[in-house]
Amino acid sequence: MSRNITIALLFVCIGGSAARADSIILAEFFGGGGYGEYPGYYVPPEDRWVQCTLQWGASPSSVVFGADLYWYEPGEHIFPDPNTPPEDWALFVAGITDGSSDPMRVCCGSSIGGTLLPGSDPDLSGYQIDYLRLQVLDITWDWEPPGISFGCEAKWQIWGVPEPASLLLLILGAGLAARPRR
Repeated sequence: MSRNITIALLFVCIGGSAARADSIILAEFFGGGGYGEYPGYYVPPEDRWVQCTLQWGASPSSVVFGADLYWYEPGEHIFPDPNTPPEDWALFVAGITDGSSDPMRVCCGSSIGGTLLPGSDPDLSGYQIDYLRLQVLDITWDWEPPGISFGCEAKWQIWGVPEPASLLLLILGAGLAARPRR
């Protein structure tokens, strides 16, 4: 009888992992703020863009997301996208789930300058990473002679779920421990 229950639990767990739970936010990074004035600069409105990047790892093996996106108004983007090299995504996911410490930084820049902000290194071992979400929340440009200033607020989020294998191992262990001894 108990063997049938263990097999049923195993079947439910394997079947349940195929129909994954909804992704949750595992980590969040904010970047932005005012970046000062640039005296003597004038940038035509059509050339006023903002760029928000997330850099993981140390050079030369670092991975950068968002470097090919130019924002003229707030919006959001999901990674990986068709332009994300699969090897970059694999390196990023393996790096943030391996339990080691690697630097992560957020950069907010524009057509006139930018700032690299220190980030952190989330330890997401035991989680399956589904995607990154970049949300550009606000972009401001102020043109007042004798110069120009800009500001940007952005949020990077790492979304995922607990690894199905972790749950399966716990249930199998519990099933074996509850098994009657002969």
